[in-house]
Amino acid sequence: MFEKELENKFIDTVGFLKKIPLGLDVYKQLSVIRNYFSMSQSQLANRTGIKQPIIAKIEKGDQNISIDYLKKIANGLECDVQITLTPKKKLNIIKENQIKRFAKTIVQATLNNSALEQQFLSKKEQEELLNSVVTDLKMNPKGIWDV
Repeated sequence: MFEKELENKFIDTVGFLKKIPLGLDVYKQLSVIRNYFSMSQSQLANRTGIKQPIIAKIEKGDQNISIDYLKKIANGLECDVQITLTPKKKLNIIKENQIKRFAKTIVQATLNNSALEQQFLSKKEQEELLNSVVTDLKMNPKGIWDV
């Protein structure tokens, strides 16, 4: 009874839907909510205008669902659709890391060219160059995603 187990996890004792955790497929969410309402797929189909076999495929995860269909099904279940992009890290950290990656590629290209000309920088000079490039990129970060 996987459905019952999911229902118990996401519906509290007074009958309100708890926050469904990230990672639970939207397909499974639709099924859990529909089953909680004791609504058949045919009844949901009638409420949404989407054919029952398509709803069955969507709930099984056998068919991709468009945003339009998701909105229709959510509406039929008296739910709202919320799509949220959640950064894996703080945005400033992501940007800072990319700036550093890009700066390293610039510095490495510079060092390679210098080596061809038999001009070598000390570790301290390399670090200063890297810090200088990072500072410049922070001021004008356009192009940092081209790597």
